Amino acid sequence: MKVNKHFAKRNEEVNQLKIAFLIMAHNNVELLNDFIQQILRYDKADIFVHVDKKAENMIPQIKKAGRIHILKQHIDAAWGDYTQIEMIHLLLDEAYRFGEYDYYSLHSGVDMLIKPVNDLVEYLSKTRKYGYYDCSKLPAKNWGHGGGVERISLKYPQIFRKRYQPWHPIRYIRAMYQMLYQYGIMKGKKLPVKYTFYGGSTWFTVSKQCVERYFNFIKNNQEYDELFHKALMGDEIYFLSIFEMTRKEAVAEEKNCLTYIDWKQRGQKNGSGSPNNMSMNFLSEIENSGMFFARKFNPDFDSEVIQYFLNKTL
Repeated sequence: MKVNKHFAKRNEEVNQLKIAFLIMAHNNVELLNDFIQQILRYDKADIFVHVDKKAENMIPQIKKAGRIHILKQHIDAAWGDYTQIEMIHLLLDEAYRFGEYDYYSLHSGVDMLIKPVNDLVEYLSKTRKYGYYDCSKLPAKNWGHGGGVERISLKYPQIFRKRYQPWHPIRYIRAMYQMLYQYGIMKGKKLPVKYTFYGGSTWFTVSKQCVERYFNFIKNNQEYDELFHKALMGDEIYFLSIFEMTRKEAVAEEKNCLTYIDWKQRGQKNGSGSPNNMSMNFLSEIENSGMFFARKFNPDFDSEVIQYFLNKTL
């Protein structure tokens, strides 16, 4: 049988692509194991899991395999806090030190693949972009009372760096605090002009080159990290800004984090800043999104949609 050499070479390149999947796990070990099972279908994928210190009791239940690496350090993560940045940095650092990977893909423990993992590998092999993430240059519209810059410029006390229900008085006080910055009544700290800030979704898939430049940037710009120690939801700015500032001539998909996230008004009461749970009721939208991942899934909300994508991907 005559073999198409171009086709054979492309398949070989796909099969050689190495990916580090970085997962932040906080709860729901059954769903985490489902996601891990999906990823392990690709034999050149390694999985690095950071387990929240509050959820260490779930560690014995996490699936065991040679390509699954559970980090020994467990950060006590808090919403909107610098600890979110610490977790992501720790995962990147662990994977980068462990071995060489073509791509590093960040997720939460309530994500799932909505296409077979080999489809993702083929897409990355074909496009070979510097990174896949969703961001906008700050200040930007619909990014708060200072266009998003107030998240870094202002120092947020611990009571502000927490998630509250929409009616909670602290949310109103925090908004007024930001408005003082917006109208110039409160100046905040002066941000170095050598930095350009970008904000967007926390989740990303980035190349080896991007990660190398990230660590080099961190090494040579220690004051950058200090800007985020009392920032609000700084994880949505910290990494994307570095990726974009170091990108130079490289090409990225900066409006595509490869993950479907639903923020529509669907009557779900998930709390402020939390996207909708995936549901069979909007399955067609998930399927037609063109994405490879989706978040967030919740077996107590809709277990059928989880089984649907397990059947599809396994």
